[in-house]
Amino acid sequence: MLIQLLRLIAESDGVVATSSLARKLGVSEVLFRHMVEELVHLGYLASLTHDCQAGLCPLCPSRTSCALPLETRLWILTEKGRRLVDRLPYQSFGRA
Repeated sequence: MLIQLLRLIAESDGVVATSSLARKLGVSEVLFRHMVEELVHLGYLASLTHDCQAGLCPLCPSRTSCALPLETRLWILTEKGRRLVDRLPYQSFGRA
């Protein structure tokens, strides 16, 4: 299921709500948050701050329209996460 989450994030065209991703995976938002924490711990996801201090803005699909409130959390695939997703056979988990 962690791979499915990475794929969903990779397929997203911009900012997607936690509730939407959790629903697509068929899990609670609490479990979803634990999954994200695990992917961050493993180095596949990185958190972006509201002011993009992480230096990953050039990779963010919303870089041209970002105006997020301070409490918003954004996640982006790290290079390690991107390599993993790119190696996997294509399977869209987010579209029916």
